[in-house]
Amino acid sequence: MMPTKDIHDFNAKYKAALEQVKRSTISQKNKDLILDFDRTCFLEGLSKPRRIRLVGSLVRLAERYLAKDFDKATEKDIKKAVMQIESREDCSVWTKHGYKTTLKKFYKWSEYGDNYKQRNDYPKIVSWINANIKKKDKPRVQASDILTEKEIKKLWSEPLKLDKMT
Repeated sequence: MMPTKDIHDFNAKYKAALEQVKRSTISQKNKDLILDFDRTCFLEGLSKPRRIRLVGSLVRLAERYLAKDFDKATEKDIKKAVMQIESREDCSVWTKHGYKTTLKKFYKWSEYGDNYKQRNDYPKIVSWINANIKKKDKPRVQASDILTEKEIKKLWSEPLKLDKMT
């Protein structure tokens, strides 16, 4: 059986995510916590794309929203960070959801250790975070988003122009 090609090149993206942690301006303590959390996620069996997302989100949370080490943050600090995230108009509801679920997962691991998955509760510092997206806020497919038969035929009739991949 031929090995499948990873057209998304998640190996390279994962290496870049780890490099982002190393190059970031966050504290060494936060870098170590992120990498420890990533190791736990690997052992848990999370996919590379999911781990890339978690690592990147944690770096951005540390750089942009928390002004201290993750392990020194208080519930008040987390509330301030969530307020900043929620007030951003340039972020989609899914991006905001991603940040909030990352915070909850990370602090659950931080509080309960590698066996955090066996726990049904969240630590007080993040238990108040509502990461659900209201039905009315979920983006809906509009009629204008769907290709017409004419547009589909045009796509099939014209040669595909791809930039040379490096």
